[in-house]
Amino acid sequence: MILSLGFLTSHAQQPAGQSAPAAVNQSNQLTPENMALRQSKRLGKMLSLNGDQEQKVYQAVLTRVTGVRSIKTKYGQNGDKKAMFQETKQVREQYVEQMNGILTPEQQSAWNAHRAEVKNHKNNRNMMNPAPPLNSGTPATELKKDDDGIEE
Repeated sequence: MILSLGFLTSHAQQPAGQSAPAAVNQSNQLTPENMALRQSKRLGKMLSLNGDQEQKVYQAVLTRVTGVRSIKTKYGQNGDKKAMFQETKQVREQYVEQMNGILTPEQQSAWNAHRAEVKNHKNNRNMMNPAPPLNSGTPATELKKDDDGIEE
């Protein structure tokens, strides 16, 4: 009995240096604020953003996440997928425009490389739409205006 109490109390406390679990909503998803914070921190490290840029990136990601979520909620599971795609495409394009307005040319270059990497990963994961073969004239890394570098 004493051993089990010790085990429970040792797991009840969070070890030093570990961050608290991300806040989740009732459907067990990260909140938009936590998703935006996580993404802006990751981009901050990847792109060497200054504090002002990181705050602007946070706002841009938050706008994107809340916009996409509201559209998905609007259409639901069995809604018009084509219409939902068109609306979310506009939100993603707006996000890319906002990011390009925040980043320096060097940071944009690094971000575009990241976006291309995410796109390749999505293409390779999607067996219904595989990445085009090498030397096909259409590289898998060709970015569109709505390739936002965020995997969902």
